Amino acid sequence: MRSRLNTAVLRGGFFYDENGKSLGEKYYAYRAVTVNQSPITINGAKFYKLADRDAYIKVINISGQGRVLKRNAYIYSTSKKRTTHNGAWKLYKGFIGSPYKKYRLGYWVAPNGVKLVVKHYLGKAQNMTNCGLPAIKDKLINSHLVVVWVGMFDGLSNHAITLTGYHGKTIYYNDPWTGTKRKIKQEIFATHWALDAHRALSY
Repeated sequence: MRSRLNTAVLRGGFFYDENGKSLGEKYYAYRAVTVNQSPITINGAKFYKLADRDAYIKVINISGQGRVLKRNAYIYSTSKKRTTHNGAWKLYKGFIGSPYKKYRLGYWVAPNGVKLVVKHYLGKAQNMTNCGLPAIKDKLINSHLVVVWVGMFDGLSNHAITLTGYHGKTIYYNDPWTGTKRKIKQEIFATHWALDAHRALSY
């Protein structure tokens, strides 16, 4: 049996067949999906195969391609036409929300900074900061992904990972920094989570 990856789609797109042809069926951003962990190449493009059906999603729509703004920028719907996103005409450098006062380097985002985006696409969102590990496990047992903020992790002072499940005292997660599916002992996770103020976000 192939290894599976529980993850979320970062941007919308279409499902494809094994030949790379669109099935005409659309999916939307922030949808939770289970895919075979190893991507395959079709016509020069990388795809993940859905674990529960014969359909494929482009890897870039799941893994994404990070960009950090070095200066403020307007939002465009085409190469010439400006548009808005959640009522704003501009994106501001390095950040969602406005936490410059405390985090002046502008490379970090708090749960409430992305909560409205999650709610927009999923219909609900929950800031689970300081909720405790039992509440996190309750979300996971009900197949809800949980993003948690951790400190001094993967060589980074702060980091966000997506919890996907648990078994006994072991927690399973997706690490966007390494692009891998990993596991961690509960007590070790608790230490890193505490270093970033027990921040968490789910739905």
